[in-house]
Amino acid sequence: MRKYGVALLFIVGLAFVGFFPRSSGVCQLTGMKKTTDSLAGVNVAEAAESAQPAMSLPSQVVVYYFHGNARCPSCYKLEQYAKEALEQNFANELKDGRMVFKVVNLDQAGNDHFVTDYQLYTKSVVLSLVKNGKQVRYKNLEKVWDLLRDQNQYHAYVRDEIKPFLGEL
Repeated sequence: MRKYGVALLFIVGLAFVGFFPRSSGVCQLTGMKKTTDSLAGVNVAEAAESAQPAMSLPSQVVVYYFHGNARCPSCYKLEQYAKEALEQNFANELKDGRMVFKVVNLDQAGNDHFVTDYQLYTKSVVLSLVKNGKQVRYKNLEKVWDLLRDQNQYHAYVRDEIKPFLGEL
C-alpha cells in the first residue's frame, strides 16, 4: 500500500511541475512536445524583420508563416523551408519589396484576427496578394505539412504556388 501512495504522490507532483504536456503543447503532426527555442539560434522576430523591405509597396505578395508560442522541431522546419524557398527562388522580389516574408506569432496580442481571417487551425504558410494596399486574395498552403519530409518538394510547392500571385501584381 505504501508503494502505491509514493507512486501516486510522484505522479501528482509531476503534474504540478508541468511534466505532462497540455493539449496545446504537442505538435499535431508528430505528437512531439513543442518547445519555445529559436530556430537554429536565430531570433525569429529579427529574421522576419530583416526579410522585409524598408518600405512596403502598395502592391505585393505577402508570405506569412503563422505559429504559436509553443513550437516543435517540425514547426521550425516549416518556417525554415518556407524562408529558404523564398530566398532561393525570389531573392530579387524580396529585395525590391514585391514580396515580403512575415513570421507571425498568433499567441501575441493583436494577432488573433489572423485565425479568423485565414481560417487557420494549425501552423501555416499563407500567401496574400495585396493590390493598392488591400488584400485581393489569399491561399493557405496546406500541403506544406505533407511535404515536410522532402525539402526539395516543399521548396518546389511553395515556388509554384507563389508564381501566379507574382504574375498578378
